[in-house]
Amino acid sequence: MTREELLDFLKNKRSATAGVASAQQALAADQDKLAKDKKRFHKTIIGFGILAVAALLLQSGASLVITSAAIAIGLFVFKYLHYLSPTNEVIQKDQASLQQEANGFPEKFYNYWDALRLWKLVNENRARNLQEAFNLLETQHFQEDQLAAQEEIKSLQADIAANAHATAVNSGIAAVSSTISALNSRK
Repeated sequence: MTREELLDFLKNKRSATAGVASAQQALAADQDKLAKDKKRFHKTIIGFGILAVAALLLQSGASLVITSAAIAIGLFVFKYLHYLSPTNEVIQKDQASLQQEANGFPEKFYNYWDALRLWKLVNENRARNLQEAFNLLETQHFQEDQLAAQEEIKSLQADIAANAHATAVNSGIAAVSSTISALNSRK
């Protein structure tokens, strides 16, 4: 892959991050719809199933048992055919489109900032190919995490030093105060 092809690829990936984000949102919405569809008629189906079992145990008649069981099974089949199956198909299409959008590109770099950084690494000749750019960007991420951890430790040490100084000042004030109290009590 030449440098120009690589830059074009990264430019396309950077603009495609919006497509990935919209595909992820569509997938999440469809998964929410599936969760709602699974709850649809749930209590009614269970109610008719319990009614069928109760009628069977109480020997209320075969017609009540068969009718209750048929209604429970019919509602379940209706729910599956009209709600669950179509929603599952849509989710599979969403997953396929998301996979196609992100084809060959690590998911952790699939955001605007990282795609721009990869493009800059290649454009500035700091990486010859996409794999080198990925490795360099991972190294940069690691270094940034390390610097953030060091800054947090520095901040914590500064807080500890400030607290130690305040404690020393307060203990000095307490010592002076106790000395003055001792002198005053002697008189």
